Amino acid sequence: MQRFKFIFLSLALVLVGCGEAPLEKFDKFMAEKDYTGAISWLDEQLAKKDNSQNSLFNGLAAETRLKRCFAVNCFEENPEELKNIAKNLIFVGDGAITLPEDAGTRNVYNNFLAILESHAKDESYPARLLQLIKAMPPGAQKEKIYDIALQSAVN
Repeated sequence: MQRFKFIFLSLALVLVGCGEAPLEKFDKFMAEKDYTGAISWLDEQLAKKDNSQNSLFNGLAAETRLKRCFAVNCFEENPEELKNIAKNLIFVGDGAITLPEDAGTRNVYNNFLAILESHAKDESYPARLLQLIKAMPPGAQKEKIYDIALQSAVN
């Protein structure tokens, strides 16, 4: 009987060790610029019990959706995606998210600023920025996006 317990526990440890940490998995998607795959995976994580308001997954989803919007022009092709960004931002508070395993923090709004600034020279940037602002519901998220828009215009 002891032998079976040992085998069962060993197998369980091996299976647990096979899983990737969430940020590692996310980073792989980003390295491959697989925004659609990342969003699908993040949506799966958010659909799990007790994860719907997880600030890390919501923050990563909002950032990734914004990147994908610029990559595939969801501003015109699928403007509903902008509302999904707004839904994700509800759960990120001031934007500073503590990362697991004492890996520091990640600031969603700083990352938004970097994404927006990387597209600021695009001809359609002002219109896209206005669409993003309009998609935000009144409140803290809209104010943050206004602040980011102003910063990106100044920079």
